[in-house]
Amino acid sequence: MWDLSLLCKTTRVRPSEVVGIDDEWAAYQFDQAVMFVGRYIYAKANELGNDGKPLYDIDDLLSDIKQSVSIDELRHVHGISVERR
Repeated sequence: MWDLSLLCKTTRVRPSEVVGIDDEWAAYQFDQAVMFVGRYIYAKANELGNDGKPLYDIDDLLSDIKQSVSIDELRHVHGISVERR
């Protein structure tokens, strides 16, 4: 998702277009999820300690996220719906 977020930010193309999601609601939800993950990682990667050095190495950060963040936590934090209403 991080790579997709970077690609879409650079090319200004929606993530759902890159992966070919045609359903409008599913595309919106996917775009929101990619945006959330991208912003989260970007913000963490840019946090600095008191010494002015980055607190996180991007590889460690990505590894930690894969191991510690569940989809339920993402839904709660961002309000992602899994069903069309």
